[in-house]
Amino acid sequence: MITGAVIMPITVVIIELDLGRGAGPLAIARHVILAVARNPLVLSAGAGLLVSVLGIPLPQPIATFCDIMGAAAGPCALFAIGLFIVGRSLRAGPVEVGWLVLLKLVVQPAITWWLAYKLLAMPPVWAASAVILASLPTGALVFVLAQQYDIYLQRSTAAIVISTVVSVLTLSALFVLLGVG
Repeated sequence: MITGAVIMPITVVIIELDLGRGAGPLAIARHVILAVARNPLVLSAGAGLLVSVLGIPLPQPIATFCDIMGAAAGPCALFAIGLFIVGRSLRAGPVEVGWLVLLKLVVQPAITWWLAYKLLAMPPVWAASAVILASLPTGALVFVLAQQYDIYLQRSTAAIVISTVVSVLTLSALFVLLGVG
């Protein structure tokens, strides 16, 4: 929910501000507000939060439909990425993609480890869970945004594929270090 309700709107704002360069401040502000308000990822997270806060029970058929759609979202996104990369090179922006993979698979887990174990002194199971979650490869949401705005499609795809492959090694090493498994 944090990703959909907080990170997505911030990301959309940053992209829209960049795309609106050269326009007047009011035009940019209007365009940014409309882009965030119309973004289905932001709207769905907002609707979910609203239903949860208000305690509105979902009828069973709607809950079942949402469960099915939620379970299908990840595989469908990965299938779309697979369709996109067929016949395309994963060599777009190798330095940039390399840095992204390094940040995602090494730096983010290291920062999370410091926050969870040192700064917040979380219970070991929660701290290990946080570090493992931070160590997962780049998600398909990056591709969804790239495709929505038609920017960095090949780089985002390369980052997802390469981080997924490299994460086999980094996650294995992390499990050994954390004593998980």
